[in-house]
Amino acid sequence: MRGRADKPDVATRAIRLPEATQAIFVDSSGRRGRRLRWAVYALLLLVLALLALLWLSQAVGLG
Repeated sequence: MRGRADKPDVATRAIRLPEATQAIFVDSSGRRGRRLRWAVYALLLLVLALLALLWLSQAVGLG
């Protein structure tokens, strides 16, 4: 007569990993998106100002 193995302990179950496409952080208020958008606007404004200064320095002959 063969013996039967006991059911495995619940503590030995495999851990279910989240899906790779699952959202990690969800901002339902939209605050994070607004901050990011304004930071990008500020960065673009700075880059445009620096480009304008470069262009003006080339036009005047300072560069």
